[in-house]
Amino acid sequence: MQLTILVDNNPRPGLYSAWGLSIYLDLGDFKVLFDGGPDPRILRHNASRLGIDLRSVDLVVLSHEHSDHYGGLLEVPELSGKPILLPPSGSGHLRESLESSGLVPVGSPGRGGLETIWFPDPIPEQSLLVRVDGGVLVTGCSHPGIVRIAEEAVNRAGRLKLLVGGFHLAWAGRELVEDILSRLLEMDIERIAPIHCSGNYIRDLLSEHPERGLLLTVGSRVEI
Repeated sequence: MQLTILVDNNPRPGLYSAWGLSIYLDLGDFKVLFDGGPDPRILRHNASRLGIDLRSVDLVVLSHEHSDHYGGLLEVPELSGKPILLPPSGSGHLRESLESSGLVPVGSPGRGGLETIWFPDPIPEQSLLVRVDGGVLVTGCSHPGIVRIAEEAVNRAGRLKLLVGGFHLAWAGRELVEDILSRLLEMDIERIAPIHCSGNYIRDLLSEHPERGLLLTVGSRVEI
């Protein structure tokens, strides 16, 4: 399995960076696009520069109803006709916008080894758990709480090889960030990769744990 960061606000030369998130997961015989970032131009540019053909996507997964995650999915010809797994609480307006862009809402991932973790509060959001010799957990913004989501993933998978995505800690106080990182490090998670809305402080702290932390940017690739 290979994971590529297509959209993120942690920059890399030659690629567009923006406040948002999109991750491409290559499972070999099945390709997943998790979120689309804020702008289709950014998504398409970065995918092209990274050698990823968006027409190869078998499933789109949307974490939650914020435009920095779904805006990039609107009006992308390469994704027309692709199934999209919406969060259970997605509004009718969001569904109509995505359908008018050619995406087809579905009720399940449609492939073994993929499952969602959904919490309705404080902001409804779903994360993606991929069963790969344990689990890989991909999060959008972790509004329900990154520890809460990770604990559920560990309960289901037994252990996590990778936790990657937005942790929603950019505006959190330092004591809270330190506490959350401590709790994540105590879990059975091999590598922890905060991007997007995670903030710089947790990334700085993880640099002190090089055996556990991954400091990814837009364009980063991870082999699982």
